[in-house]
Amino acid sequence: MPAPTLVLYLNRVIAWAILLPLVGFSMLALAIELREKAASLLDLGGGAALLRYALYTLPGTLETVAPIALLSGAVLGFGILARRGEAVILRAAGLSTLQIGAALLPLALLLGVGLHLMVDRLVPLSDTARQAAFRDLGSNDPEDRIVWLRAPTWIIRAEPMRADGTELSQVTIFKLGHDGSLEHRLDADAAHFRQNTWRLVDVIETSARTGQESRIATLDWHSSMAPYDMTRDETDRSVSMADAKAVLAGERMATEPRSFYEMRASRAVSIAAMPAVLILLAAPVVLGSGRSNAALVQAVVIAAALGLAFVMSEGLAASLGEKGLVEPQIAAWSPILIAMLLGFWAMLRAEG
Repeated sequence: MPAPTLVLYLNRVIAWAILLPLVGFSMLALAIELREKAASLLDLGGGAALLRYALYTLPGTLETVAPIALLSGAVLGFGILARRGEAVILRAAGLSTLQIGAALLPLALLLGVGLHLMVDRLVPLSDTARQAAFRDLGSNDPEDRIVWLRAPTWIIRAEPMRADGTELSQVTIFKLGHDGSLEHRLDADAAHFRQNTWRLVDVIETSARTGQESRIATLDWHSSMAPYDMTRDETDRSVSMADAKAVLAGERMATEPRSFYEMRASRAVSIAAMPAVLILLAAPVVLGSGRSNAALVQAVVIAAALGLAFVMSEGLAASLGEKGLVEPQIAAWSPILIAMLLGFWAMLRAEG
């Protein structure tokens, strides 16, 4: 087992190497985002609005660039150790590549917990705050303001008319049977939330079986749907694990298929393993020292290729899981397990 001083030194080198691309990529992505909306934000509230929007957007930007920053930072850090010749000292001390990687477990665990908290807690909170603060930046297309919600026994389509979601227009409610079949449909010009009840105005009720229509001036619709559910932006798909589990338990309204929430709940846990996997894939780069520049370049290329393949496959598996094409647990964990096996293979290959 490496000495504590050596463990601390290795963790510090790799941590700084990861921090640099993380900051750089985040600032670049944020600058591109702000460039597209700068004029509207300045008109809306000047420099203060621009700064607030940047702060609310930053967590989501960090989530987007984190995998590539972790990969490039780990490769950069191990490459620095190799170029300085420090890897030769580590090897002379009897440390294998696996032991060097194991010494970085504290950093991998810290990064994993941080990534989990950011994706599961900070991103949904910041996105919700941004939606509330900058609702006026939304699209002017009426279709883009339409919200769809679903529950086990009904589906609703409506356009929120107030920021708090208490006034709706163009309301359509599809009443479902226990087997999921359509029983009847309600079309209302408006809906008002009063005293924990939705009052529908100018309602047309259509039977799915007979097609017969009946008109009702006002109808009280008792539902678990709250005004808050209508204020969530459907274009923003950041959902915490707690919210996903609440939707799956029927305690919250859904805007996506059930598989989407199952995948989000699974990935919120599996994503914590991503830093450890990327560090493992990059670890063989440390063996590039003491041989030749060509050997170091080859080690960097292999580590980068394996890391990019993992990042791309993890994202693809998540998309397939959200659409219900792959079992969510399999989609969340199979890229992690396969990448770990590839990482150990790359280590054995580098060790010769």
